[in-house]
Amino acid sequence: MGRWDTGVFDSDDALDWIQELEEQGIESGVKRTLRSLQENSGSGYLEMPDCEISVALATTVAVLTGMPVPDGMPEELATLINASGYKPEANVIKESLRFLTFAHSENAEIMGEGVWGSEEDKLEWFKASETAQIHLQQQFIQNGPVDQQGTNKARPRRGCLWF
Repeated sequence: MGRWDTGVFDSDDALDWIQELEEQGIESGVKRTLRSLQENSGSGYLEMPDCEISVALATTVAVLTGMPVPDGMPEELATLINASGYKPEANVIKESLRFLTFAHSENAEIMGEGVWGSEEDKLEWFKASETAQIHLQQQFIQNGPVDQQGTNKARPRRGCLWF
């Protein structure tokens, strides 16, 4: 396993993913990553590389939707985000949050016994993505539910004026 600390981006898988984003462009790379995660998680279990990428993806989407750049985010990713102008759609926010939650579940290899040096390390890793999780939850609430095509299904708000 190529993990050297408890931060979101402290793994070979996360850094390789950032390099792919640089090559593909951020919008295309984010959407391609989500499709890959959907395909790879069909068994109901998330393998280690997909766990690492899910957390990095969710943190990236959170920054793209207005969360401040967290400590430990590689400079090349922060630069790519700032230069992109990409604003993720509601379905991208929803799926990023879903895979982050999946990576934190008992059905994720990274949460298994013996993966971390200690329970404290595992908790620190979990906490490293907590701000992104809260931010994405707030974004999802603000953007409303989406249908199968990723279209926002929020009903238009109608006001009532009383004279």
